Amino acid sequence: MPDFLTNIFDWLNANSGSVQALSTIFLVGVTIWYAKSTKEMSDVMRKQVTSKMIIENISIGSQFLSDWFPDREYSSSSPSRIEIKVVFDVRNEGNASGSIFKPNLLISSDDSDEVFSLNPITVERKQTNRRKEGIMTHWDIEETRHGSVIFVQGGEAKKKELTYRFEIENDKQVDFVNEIQSAPESVTYRIKTKDNLAKEYNIKVMGIEPERDFGIK
Repeated sequence: MPDFLTNIFDWLNANSGSVQALSTIFLVGVTIWYAKSTKEMSDVMRKQVTSKMIIENISIGSQFLSDWFPDREYSSSSPSRIEIKVVFDVRNEGNASGSIFKPNLLISSDDSDEVFSLNPITVERKQTNRRKEGIMTHWDIEETRHGSVIFVQGGEAKKKELTYRFEIENDKQVDFVNEIQSAPESVTYRIKTKDNLAKEYNIKVMGIEPERDFGIK
């Protein structure tokens, strides 16, 4: 065996503990580097195949703030309703397409323990094709379905307007309306929904205006 190989083996035998420690440190370093690289690659791949939904710039136009609201009388024997519109931006910061369910509108007030959850209007019906048969007048009903989900492609942003109706037809609803008539600005509005990844959103709305002339122009 050549002398230089003999010298190497002698040195390794004499320093086996140090060599083993250095090998362990090297392996630990490689393992850490590999784990970090794998995580970075996983993060990149996850961003490419997942959505990231953002809901912002929410404002409300409410008939509770209309001039006629404080002076009107409400009772369960004469049902009526208050209309509320919600405008908001929804955008997708992810690369993959995503969606949110059209949010419910939660209404409460400082003077009441009741919380009312309103569904957005997703189906509209209107009368068309009026025709007379003898003394009877008949109409066809045209139904338009708007769907219950808002789809947003990766990197896309949308402005949406939804309509809600607060039906005043039972004692709880009548009591709520009568309590807030003297201070309709005390009503609290929140929108509640979730996205396609099951992330939940429960957002208090700060921008409140009268419903008249409100909405996307």
